[in-house]
Amino acid sequence: MSSRLCDRAKHIALHSLVKDQLFDFAAKPNHFIAQNADQRKDPTYTGGGELISQKLQSVKREILSSKNGLLFLTYLLCRFVLPRLRDMPVDKSSDCTHPDFWTVRYATGRTPWDLRGVPAALKLFLARSGAPGSVLVPGCGSGYEIEAFQAAGHDVTAIDFSPAAVEKAKSVLGTLADRIILGDFFTYDFGERRFDLIYERTFLCSMPPSRWPDYANRVADLLAPRGRLIGIFLYGERTSSGPPFPITGSEAEQLFKRRFELVRSETVADSLLLFRDMERWQEWLKVD
Repeated sequence: MSSRLCDRAKHIALHSLVKDQLFDFAAKPNHFIAQNADQRKDPTYTGGGELISQKLQSVKREILSSKNGLLFLTYLLCRFVLPRLRDMPVDKSSDCTHPDFWTVRYATGRTPWDLRGVPAALKLFLARSGAPGSVLVPGCGSGYEIEAFQAAGHDVTAIDFSPAAVEKAKSVLGTLADRIILGDFFTYDFGERRFDLIYERTFLCSMPPSRWPDYANRVADLLAPRGRLIGIFLYGERTSSGPPFPITGSEAEQLFKRRFELVRSETVADSLLLFRDMERWQEWLKVD
């Protein structure tokens, strides 16, 4: 344990220890001061503040001179310091399931996943697709694809839970800015609305695998009957850290097989260096 933490622990412990001893003074200051009548007659006496200071110093000397100081300090840490540490706010900027993680990266321009344009695979899909429908783009980020869907006649809605990402997308989209929702894809209330298409790119791989079943079920719930999950999926073996969190072929089959059928899978030619040889354009048909 560092000396700095020990000093902080002593400070907190001292404060907590004298709290109970000073309670009577806080509740009945006149009674407490009356017990020190001799001091009150002293012309150098400055009031209750001096009594508090003397009390603190007395307790401090007892702690520092204790033969069982280490044991006593351990008790103080368990009794007073650790409960306070548990109540401290947690920094969420290192948790990729929290908006702060992504907001920090958008605010500082650290977005290596940003293609800064529309993937060629999506352009091909829009060129061959039939009648336009309703589209949802979860985790939209900068939102370049929103304009492409809109230009092809689709009624598109996008959502992202990072305020910085939403601001970036709005600056990119201009008059289409009202298509973007600041909210959590997993909890936002879309009412009775269901979508013909849900578009994926770098959203699934942005979350740890423990959340993937929630993703698959949420997508299926928001799709209309025979709707499709389309987009670019990141495949590969995972390292110990992430994001990104690529998925393997067997994991994808296990994840989607209950509610989807894979109807198209193609390699992607214009991947960023970060994702080269790992991306596939896929179309998953909702079957449940």
